Amino acid sequence: MHWTWQRPRRRWDQRRVGGLPIRGCCLLSTRALPPVASEVSLWPLGGAVPWIWLRRRLRAQTTDQIAHRVYVDTGAILERSHAQQAGLGFIGKNTLLINPRRGSYFFLGEILTTCEFDVYNTPQRHESQHESQCGSCTRCLNACPTDAFPTPYVLDARRCISYLTIEHKGMIDPLLRLRMGRWVYGCDVCQAVCPWNRFAIQSQEAAFYPADADRMAPLLADLLALTDTTFAARFGRSAIARIGRDRLVRNACIAAGNSHLPEFAPTLEILAHADRSPIVQEAARWACDSLTL
Repeated sequence: MHWTWQRPRRRWDQRRVGGLPIRGCCLLSTRALPPVASEVSLWPLGGAVPWIWLRRRLRAQTTDQIAHRVYVDTGAILERSHAQQAGLGFIGKNTLLINPRRGSYFFLGEILTTCEFDVYNTPQRHESQHESQCGSCTRCLNACPTDAFPTPYVLDARRCISYLTIEHKGMIDPLLRLRMGRWVYGCDVCQAVCPWNRFAIQSQEAAFYPADADRMAPLLADLLALTDTTFAARFGRSAIARIGRDRLVRNACIAAGNSHLPEFAPTLEILAHADRSPIVQEAARWACDSLTL
C-alpha cells in the first residue's frame, strides 16, 4: 500500500496532474452494473474493461483543439472526494461514494482541461450533502467478512477482500483466508447490504453485462486448471486480466479450501507440488490442509 503515499500533493490538487496548466475539471458518473451476484465482484463482469469504455465515452466529449486529459480509475486524482464536493453524493460508512438516487453502483470519470468553463452544472444538494446520510445504519460494517472497517468511514485495505484478491501480490494471511469464502476477484458485500442500493438503476449499456454465465460465476475447477494460455483466452479482454493467472489461481485455491469439498483435492495436490508459482503452491498446500479438517 506504499504507493498511496507517493506524491500526495498531486492527489488533492488536480492542477498538478497530467502536465497541463489545468483550469477546469468535468466530473461524470455512469451506471455500470447489472443485477447479478457471484464469487466475482460485479464490476468486471462485462465484455469490455469498464474504465476503457468510459474513457472512450469521455474522449468523445472533447476535441483536439483544446488540451485535455481523460481519467477513469487511474491517475493521481481523488475522484471520490471531488465527486462529493461536486454534489454527486456523500461518503458512506463503507468509505464509498453514495448517491441518494443511485446508490453506489457506478463509475466515476474526469476530463481535465486547460479550458476554463463559463458555467458549471451544479447538482441540487441537500444541506447535508457533504455529510453522511447513513444515520445509525451499520449494515456494511457488520457484514464485512474480514472486519475491514475498524471504525465507520475508515477502511483497513489490508483486510479488504477486494484488495487481497486484486492488489495484493504475495501470500495472503491464513487468518483472513478463512473469511474470504468463495470470492476470487473483488467483493461486493458492503455494497450489497447497503439500503441505498435499493435505488440502484440497472445499466442499459451492453458493455457492462456478462458475456455469458461462465463470466458471471466461473467454476472453481476451471479456474484451478488455468494455464497462461487459457487465462489469456478466457480473461484477456476483461478487467480480470490485470491480476494475471497466478493471482487468480491463488485466489481459486483459497476458495476451494473454504469450500471443504474433497473433489478439489487431486487438482490442489498437483498445484501444491508442481505449479511454477510460489504463491499458488503455498495457497494450494493450505487448501489441501483445509479440506482435511
